[in-house]
Amino acid sequence: MASTLEGDADDATPPYVQAVLLFLRDSDRTAVSYFYDHQDEVDAIAGVVLQVVIPERPRSPHDVAEAIDSKRYPGLQALDLPCLWVEASRKEHFVARLPADVPSVKAVLFGLVDAFRNARTFAEAEKLYTGGRTPWSQTAAGHIIISLHGFNTPGTWQKRIQACIDESKLGLEHRPSDYGHVGIHGLLSPAARAGKVEWFVEEYQKLVYRAHLHDSAPSIIAHSYGSYIVARAMEMYPQIRFRRIVFCGSIVRRDYDWSARIKSGQVERVLNEYSRKDIWSRVAEWVIADGGSAGARGFVDAANGAVVQREYRFWRHSSYFFDLHQRASWIPFLARQGDPPIVVQDREPGLNLRFYAFVSALVALVGVVVWAAWRYVRTMGN
Repeated sequence: MASTLEGDADDATPPYVQAVLLFLRDSDRTAVSYFYDHQDEVDAIAGVVLQVVIPERPRSPHDVAEAIDSKRYPGLQALDLPCLWVEASRKEHFVARLPADVPSVKAVLFGLVDAFRNARTFAEAEKLYTGGRTPWSQTAAGHIIISLHGFNTPGTWQKRIQACIDESKLGLEHRPSDYGHVGIHGLLSPAARAGKVEWFVEEYQKLVYRAHLHDSAPSIIAHSYGSYIVARAMEMYPQIRFRRIVFCGSIVRRDYDWSARIKSGQVERVLNEYSRKDIWSRVAEWVIADGGSAGARGFVDAANGAVVQREYRFWRHSSYFFDLHQRASWIPFLARQGDPPIVVQDREPGLNLRFYAFVSALVALVGVVVWAAWRYVRTMGN
């Protein structure tokens, strides 16, 4: 696509889009180390869409001051640095500022490449990258809700919840996320689990940049293994932030440090729905080294009330996925309309002694009849 972006006839411009890395010698090296340390990866991502020009050495403050004042980078300002100067010609250009951490810098590159792959002109690509609606995300003005399914399931509930969100008319937009099929080995292997966490971090970064969520955070609904991926990602990467989180059937360990997540600003409020009859959550505690049974017994750390917990006595691991529950519990919580109502359910019923007495008598009667029949047949045989 990039080869179709033409520059002005009077300019000696290449037939491709060029991104020039600009930063001061004393700038935060972390912000641009990705381009120096992973040039092969940068080239692979950029493909034929962008040519990323990486200087052999950082520019000195004097060089940058001259560049800012020159006609080579019209409109460039010191506060733009560090940045990628993206251009197809001297008249078609814009600045892509670089954040201060390597994963986010990488996401900027993905965003640029996606913009130019999905645009027919340079102006359209600029609009896609800097704030227009993107064809791949259809960004809405409302709050974005991510959903993440559980282990070895197709996530059918993710499709059903879309209708509930649309009907609510509360300004919520659903983005289902799918990490694919995970076998037993993928669940039990630490390396495989770490790989899914890294996958989620990449997906999160893409969403943040494509939906222009730099100054806000999405919310998320996660079930089972999905809850493990989310919790682990937040633990490893403080840049992963959510407005609100809904966990159900969670296999996160019970002593998870929610107070630290709240204090660091990674999440505003958490809803954890659990049931003591959730067998799979209990099993996870025994077979996953850093897993747990929060989906069966709840979290220990309620972070001074920021972690809202609701127990459903009679439910199983996947009993949470029906419209009435999602409308009454999840959607109001995610839309900041309030916490779900307190769950009031009967105690587990005691033993019905009359029933068991009747069954015991019936079994005894059948036993007597069978024994009598056996004696009769034996007697007749003799």
